[in-house]
Amino acid sequence: MNANTGSHNVTYATLSMPSDELHTRYEAALERMQTRLGQTHPMHIDGQPVTAAETFAVHSPIDTGCLLGQFQEGTAQHAHDALSAARRAFPAWSARPWQERVEVVRRAAGLIEERLYELSALTSLEVGKNRLEAIGDVQEAADLIYYYCDQMEANQGFDRLLLRESANVTNRSVLRPYGVWVVISH
Repeated sequence: MNANTGSHNVTYATLSMPSDELHTRYEAALERMQTRLGQTHPMHIDGQPVTAAETFAVHSPIDTGCLLGQFQEGTAQHAHDALSAARRAFPAWSARPWQERVEVVRRAAGLIEERLYELSALTSLEVGKNRLEAIGDVQEAADLIYYYCDQMEANQGFDRLLLRESANVTNRSVLRPYGVWVVISH
């Protein structure tokens, strides 16, 4: 049972006959999100809020008079700072056992589910999807994260002994994080 829907898991199949509770929760979340519209939002780099010299406005495609918010117009330096922060964080992250990384990522999926209706309302406002598509998309995002966590566990972190070439040679196949890669095209 999904805590967000009360009576059933949110899937594309269950969305074909949505409950009254689903609509009630969505409407309440939409009201909460509408009170936050129009705010100015910082970027977050290295765990800190960062503002830029310029911002840009984002309006809803379903009501172009509805200002969703003002967002920072990041510069090349902001991108460089974000990549540098990611590179600094990588050694500690990659040194964690895969089981701990899976747990962190699984908690992220849980947070998405906890905010299912709020994220769905924002998706409707930002992209113009109807409520059922938005709810399905947000739940699917959490489900995909859970799936990949389950795959890591089912495959023991994708650390496998391969066939031995000889008594003196052992081969392993290990899936591991490789860090931040950037491809710049002009």
